[in-house]
Amino acid sequence: MKICEPSQCTGCMTCMNSCPHDAIQESRDSKGFYVLMLYK
Repeated sequence: MKICEPSQCTGCMTCMNSCPHDAIQESRDSKGFYVLMLYK
């Protein structure tokens, strides 16, 4: 599940750092850019 469209993401990681359930993880795509994923 996408958190937001890549064009809207600033890479600030606020969503990942503020999640009380640690349900958002970071990874990198094939171009080396951060991709944030929501895990249930």
